[in-house]
Amino acid sequence: MGHLQGSSSQAVNDVLLPPWADNPDDFIWKHRKALESEYVSENLHHWVDLIFGYKQRGPAAEEACNVFHAHTYEGIV
Repeated sequence: MGHLQGSSSQAVNDVLLPPWADNPDDFIWKHRKALESEYVSENLHHWVDLIFGYKQRGPAAEEACNVFHAHTYEGIV
């Protein structure tokens, strides 16, 4: 049994799985298979650039459609 993150200790019992997952183990297995795939290995650096790198802000972020509402950026308000 899991618990909600944050300050709440409310238990989470039943979670609705997407239709493509037969059960919780299948859900985990399919995610692991996808994350460990050759495609992800070959393209992970693009995600790193968006989250931590030069495409995080500025013109490169705009070109990559990686911009969000101003209030989501630390130090803006």
